[in-house]
Amino acid sequence: MSDGSPLTSDGEIDIQPLITKLGHSVEEIRVRALQNIIFKLHHDLLCVGDVVHKKELFIKLLEWFNFGPCSQQKDVLQLLEKLSKHSSGLETLVSIGAVDFLSHLRRDVDPSLYQYIDDVLTNLLSLPEVLDSDDEQLHYDREKHTNDFDLDVKSADAELLHKKYKNQWTKFRPFLWDRNGMRVKIHGGQNYINFRTVDSYVEDIKIQTDWRFPWISLADSDRHVLATTNTRLQSNNTSLAKKSCEFLSDVLFKDFPAEIFLQRPSIVMTLLTLVEVHSPEQQNVSTSAVTCLSTLCIHLKHRYLLMTDPQWYSLYPECWKHWLSNTSVSSSTMASPTSETSEFRTTGDGGETSSESSKTTSGGYAYDDEADGLVREALELNQLSIGEFCLQVLRGCCPLLQSVADPLLVLGALQEALSLLEVCYPRHQWWNHHKMKPLREEVCSLVGKTINYHMLKCGLQPSDGIVEHNITRHAMTVVNIALWLMEFYGPLINLDYENTDEDLDNAFRALLTNEILFTILPGIRTSLERCPVLTNDAEFMEMYTRAVAVKDSIIASVHFLKDVRIKGETERDALILMLDSCILGLPYLRHRELISHAINLISNIYQRPSTHGETKSKSKNILLSMLSCVDVAVKRESYKSCCDVLKQALKHSHVTNPMSSLCKKALFMIDRDVIYVVCAFGLADPDEEVAQTAMCIIETLLDSRLNMDTPMWRKLLDDLVTSLPFLQMYLDKRTKLGTCLLGLLAPPGESPYSLTADGEIVPFSQFERLRGWLRCMFLKDKTLRAKCYGYLIHRLVQQDAKTKCEMVYPSGALENSCELFIIETFAASVRLHRSSKHANFDEDRIRKLFDIVAMESNELSLRKSSAEQLAVLMQDPTWHSVLLEENADNSLIKVLHESLFKDGKIHISPIVNPKLDLVSPCLKILRLLTEYNVRCRHKLAQDASVYDILSRHALLAPAGGTVRYEVACLMTLLLFDEVARCPLLEERQENGGDIMFALPALVLKRYSLSFNPPIYEMYNPYQREKLTESDPLRAEPVLSMLRVAWNLAWYENPHDVPEVTPGNVDSVNKELPWTPLDSQLLKCCSVKVAVTEEIKSIMKATSHYAVRLSVNRLSMHFLAENSVETEQEIEGESRRYLARQVFYSCDWKTAFERYFTMFPKSSDDDQLLGDVLKMFSRVITDSYPVAPDDFLGWLAHVIMTPDSAITSLLHVREEPGNSAQTESK
Repeated sequence: MSDGSPLTSDGEIDIQPLITKLGHSVEEIRVRALQNIIFKLHHDLLCVGDVVHKKELFIKLLEWFNFGPCSQQKDVLQLLEKLSKHSSGLETLVSIGAVDFLSHLRRDVDPSLYQYIDDVLTNLLSLPEVLDSDDEQLHYDREKHTNDFDLDVKSADAELLHKKYKNQWTKFRPFLWDRNGMRVKIHGGQNYINFRTVDSYVEDIKIQTDWRFPWISLADSDRHVLATTNTRLQSNNTSLAKKSCEFLSDVLFKDFPAEIFLQRPSIVMTLLTLVEVHSPEQQNVSTSAVTCLSTLCIHLKHRYLLMTDPQWYSLYPECWKHWLSNTSVSSSTMASPTSETSEFRTTGDGGETSSESSKTTSGGYAYDDEADGLVREALELNQLSIGEFCLQVLRGCCPLLQSVADPLLVLGALQEALSLLEVCYPRHQWWNHHKMKPLREEVCSLVGKTINYHMLKCGLQPSDGIVEHNITRHAMTVVNIALWLMEFYGPLINLDYENTDEDLDNAFRALLTNEILFTILPGIRTSLERCPVLTNDAEFMEMYTRAVAVKDSIIASVHFLKDVRIKGETERDALILMLDSCILGLPYLRHRELISHAINLISNIYQRPSTHGETKSKSKNILLSMLSCVDVAVKRESYKSCCDVLKQALKHSHVTNPMSSLCKKALFMIDRDVIYVVCAFGLADPDEEVAQTAMCIIETLLDSRLNMDTPMWRKLLDDLVTSLPFLQMYLDKRTKLGTCLLGLLAPPGESPYSLTADGEIVPFSQFERLRGWLRCMFLKDKTLRAKCYGYLIHRLVQQDAKTKCEMVYPSGALENSCELFIIETFAASVRLHRSSKHANFDEDRIRKLFDIVAMESNELSLRKSSAEQLAVLMQDPTWHSVLLEENADNSLIKVLHESLFKDGKIHISPIVNPKLDLVSPCLKILRLLTEYNVRCRHKLAQDASVYDILSRHALLAPAGGTVRYEVACLMTLLLFDEVARCPLLEERQENGGDIMFALPALVLKRYSLSFNPPIYEMYNPYQREKLTESDPLRAEPVLSMLRVAWNLAWYENPHDVPEVTPGNVDSVNKELPWTPLDSQLLKCCSVKVAVTEEIKSIMKATSHYAVRLSVNRLSMHFLAENSVETEQEIEGESRRYLARQVFYSCDWKTAFERYFTMFPKSSDDDQLLGDVLKMFSRVITDSYPVAPDDFLGWLAHVIMTPDSAITSLLHVREEPGNSAQTESK
């Protein structure tokens, strides 16, 4: 063959060039080589047996995923899956680390490729489908006769390939290994993908097939040991049951593989029964049973990790039998757990040293009745899965937390059970396992009840049954179980899982709204805020979101007060921004100092003309929000502070220097919107004190003209205009407000109330005075109506004198003149102000009718008839636009004006102008247009001539007539245009009309109007909060949340908050006081404070009980840290190992040295030493990264030194006649 031939000298196809090209840098060459190999295999030009011995092929296929871009991934995985079915291919892939490689790769590829990777890994972790006898024989011989050099080369290649790929991930995905063999994230990795190790992938495979431990058969003697132990556990003798638990934990769990107790669950079920007994007499037995279950969880986890470790994987499943034959689990007899003379084998199989009865056939096994297939099948069906066992343990232990005096053991058992669950089951699978659902839901309910119980007992939720000396125990139980719950419930935090258990929901809400727990464990609130159980509750989440916003506002209030007290008002722009964020929490804080500082700050900002416009605008909005606060106390204090600042700025001492800059401090109240809020809402406030203060503010402003310069006074009058309809409601000659306002409305020269400090007279404009007089003529005070009527007649007479026109007054027209706009009878007003449809007309006919009315050359009778017909048609608002397009409003005003005067100046005919016949229909048309068209109403309201014309017609018309009524209605529409708005459909229907004009109820109450327009409820646009009958933020538990946040915000660190005593109650905390219970809860939950205080307590302790109590509390803190799997931040530091770090920083040696150096002499000493040793064991568990060398060195010295007290306890033997033997000995 030539060099280019694809065949070898033996006539076989040579694929080595193709394998080499698989690693080429050019993608096209790689793809062609891959397709070539796949084509040859597909068309049987090559068989799998020809290529499975090519180790380089497998390496190149795995390296394929390192190229970028990486195409044909699916084809590569399918080829690997095909080759892995062959025994040689499987062996080669395993040897080069393909299991680890592919399990990592699975986390980085597209989800569509997961199934193909899973198929390859399934083949690698199972027996091969294709067995080549010759090849397997060669493989066996090769393994048997491989020299050391070959082994080194093989292992070196595998290690190099593994390291090469491992480094590729780790260089941009930082991770560490935790104590469970899982990878956890290091802070700072931006592109981190949380992938699991090959162990976790094995777990995925096992859980999908309901994986269980391999079945282990037992001899008769083994079953006898287990049965006898179970019988003694069920004994009514509590001492015997307790010692049986100790024997089980100390001996049998070490002698028997842990899975045996799941395969034969009678002992486990007995232990669970003992746990569920909550009588005081059985409490010791219950805690011993909890210890047994906790120990079994640890052994099961170790066995599971061993059984699923790929390094222990074998192609020969029978190897387990060979191993078991060498380490027999049989035993012939069981020594009594109460016997003190029997000696057990130290080899750890449960049998005695000299036992011969356990030696049987078949490698040391005696199968007996278990050899029967039906019996074994029944036993296997009855065994417990790991998940069921764990949930059974959780279900049994949770209720015990409510009755046991020392919850430490129970909490430890909960942690071990959950740790076993997490190791053995991927979270998203065990949680949704249908067999475990009832148990899981029961556990959730029990945990919810437990949390609620302890939160009530310690005061984290309001309760009357709080026992002071138990607060710490209950609070630390809440902390531990809350952390545990986050681990247990963690898989569901980001899933849309609907929980139906009310107790757990209540527990979630209680944890979420507790500020002390949030201060200590911020990660809990962060997790629960994403929990679908809570986020799907719209009502609760709305309340919680509002509570958090209020809490943040309260914290901002603390920062504002701190800055004002320390720095003053040097940085006004920054302070006003901070003040804006304080407004939301003001109704709950009611802080007088804060309100006073805020008003003074706003006043000073307005005093300086150089202040930025945006800052002034924000200040104005803040002031309006404070004056409109929904809380009466805050509103009352805000009005009072404004009044005090005004009086100080405009006090009479400034008259000697009217241009003083001090009066500029009043500018913050001289604003159109501010005055409107004071007049519209302050004067009418139901709180009498607020209303009186608002009245005082207006009176101070109106009575301070001599303290203001002309521009300032003119601005005040201009800003008062829009509020006059409200302000005139309170006109009374007996009050200062009424005197000042009447003086401003009087014609120039008649009143001194328009004279400013500059000596200029600056009254209201003539137009506004006219509207003010007319508005007063609707008041119920007849004296005021008569006075303003005189002003009106004086104005009209002056106009007649200027124009030399003679006005026509019918006889009797001036009778009861002060009742000009007071209509006593308006029974038909509802009918007159209701629209009616007239659809039989068209626009052309409407225009023709109007043209007839407007054309002066037409006969008067025709014009009158057309006007009357048009007045009827205008009851349908549909046709209004037609007339408004023709400027009908102007034309009608012209007709009304022409009808007032005689034909000529010299004509002295006693006949009244005949055009008066057009007045009534024209007024009605004009009133209808004004009622339904806002733009038309605004236009006419600003035309002084309209008021003059309407007033004259009212004077000409007889009392009780239609003209007088129409004029009064038009006056109402125009004079109250500033305070009117378009009513909603519901408001129009409620009032029996549909006109586009509505007034506040207070206006209708204070004025005597000619008709009843729709009423609208006045809404203050500057009120940030709505007034509710029962505000959940003023009730527990949210009120406690706000109270704690307010008090903690004053201090840099939570542990700096002083304890509350009768002599140090801070006056600033009266609304949200810091209570002694808050101090105690924070002290016992805060890691830094609690650990430090407990060590001090140990050094000062005078009894065994006090020391044991402090040791127990320290252990609770260390246990809580074991539940923290991530680097949570607390008090600016990592929550992980925080308790241990604080412990190491304290004087631990002084506190505990005496307990390690003193020999115990009593049972109390024994118990104390046992608790201390357990605590130190817990301290050093998982804390090697932070344990200092001096601590470990000292601990090794006191324990391992031959002459130390601890070591001597191990060598003490009972001597005859020595009755002073303690438990330690």
